[in-house]
Amino acid sequence: MMSVLRALEFYSGIGGMHAALKCVAAAATMLEAFDINQNANLVYEHDFGRRVKERNLDHITAQELDSYAADLWMLAPPCQPFTRQGKQRGGQDYRSCSFLNILQQIKLMQHPPKWLLLENVVGFEMSDVHQLLADVLTAGGYHKQEFILTPLQYGVPYSRPRYFCLGSKHPFPVQLPSNDSPALCTPALLLELKRSQADQQDIMAAATQPMASHIKQVQSIGQYLWSGSQQQQQQQRQQRQTLTHSPALPTQE
Repeated sequence: MMSVLRALEFYSGIGGMHAALKCVAAAATMLEAFDINQNANLVYEHDFGRRVKERNLDHITAQELDSYAADLWMLAPPCQPFTRQGKQRGGQDYRSCSFLNILQQIKLMQHPPKWLLLENVVGFEMSDVHQLLADVLTAGGYHKQEFILTPLQYGVPYSRPRYFCLGSKHPFPVQLPSNDSPALCTPALLLELKRSQADQQDIMAAATQPMASHIKQVQSIGQYLWSGSQQQQQQQRQQRQTLTHSPALPTQE
């Protein structure tokens, strides 16, 4: 039996990642959510029926994180240090301090999480903090995949591209081509993939039709041969029965 997924949510906001987790793993247990925005925390409590821990993550320790024994960490650290409309100070921005501390504590943990999911603005992938994240994941034995995703790809009329990073202690089932930048999953790329899939389905359908016809022909031939064989065996049985019951011929003296 698989164990229940145990998760921590950092920078939880109103609980977007919590809601997404429940969609894909309804039985998952949210061990703790962390945020210091009191208004967002009120919304989170209203929606999920539990209080958010107003903990200053600048000083959270590896021992405290180890105590949760979480399988999955979900993180959405402050985006202001990385946004293209801001000063892009990255790790030099004081609002990055808490995330920098979390990355440092991962290296000190006895039982780091098996999986990490991080979300941020487009631009994070070009920052010094992104490089530090990549270094920590590599040193910790994580496999890493990165994406630029937008709600438009999923039928939501809202153009809001975001950076996502997946870290896993286990190899991913599908490996993306090696690249220095995240996979740019744009709507145009998605449309092209759908067209490619449709073309493959058309090819398969075109190949299936003659194959199905051929199978029917083989089945018809088989049935014909089988019925012919049955008729021949029936005739042979009737002949044997006729010979068995026919009167004996008189013998000549």
